[in-house]
Amino acid sequence: MKTYDHVFVDLDGTLMRSERGIFNGLIYAFESFGREAPCEDDLRAFIGPPIGDEFYLSFGFSPAEAHRANEVFHEYYHAKGLFENELYPGVREFLDDLVSAGRELIVATAKSNWQARTVLGYFGIADRIHYISGADLEAGRIEKGDEIKFAISELGVTDLSRCVMMGDRKFDVLGAREAGIDSIGVLYGYGSREELEAAGATYIAADMAEVARIACGRELIRRGD
Repeated sequence: MKTYDHVFVDLDGTLMRSERGIFNGLIYAFESFGREAPCEDDLRAFIGPPIGDEFYLSFGFSPAEAHRANEVFHEYYHAKGLFENELYPGVREFLDDLVSAGRELIVATAKSNWQARTVLGYFGIADRIHYISGADLEAGRIEKGDEIKFAISELGVTDLSRCVMMGDRKFDVLGAREAGIDSIGVLYGYGSREELEAAGATYIAADMAEVARIACGRELIRRGD
């Protein structure tokens, strides 16, 4: 069975349940424009893609308004929203077991490096992560494929067959395909089986135990945790 040395991991919807902080920040942004915020089901469209894109593509903001709404969202999110997240149960044990099995963990996220480092440190899991590749607007690196390819280059990885991306949305799967690596779509996050299969996920995993079996070829998660 194929196994992987480098496991790329998404944050929102994969390691942490992050909707509360994101929703609160989005409501703050909509209200700052004098608009009524959409219902939470509609706000879920923001989880996964770059935040600014959704203001423009899905909610009728002009490009300039979307840019400013994105800034307002991040004003709230930096101050409060990051800390309104919560880890999914078993995340610490999952990461510990992958590291113990010799896997190198790389976070690839639409968050900035600062946001990712802050939230990983706040929840006490930063020491499990070998490298973080976040969005960088100045460098033009905002898509998941760009983040994965940047990390591969920075880490000097040459054998892409030993890399896999783990995430809950089509953006993770499509980004992995763009970068030339396999993907594991997880079903406990914000996406659906239909979305992940349509995007072409290499594997679909119901939970972290199944991800560990795929990445390492054997059971790793301790059943008592």
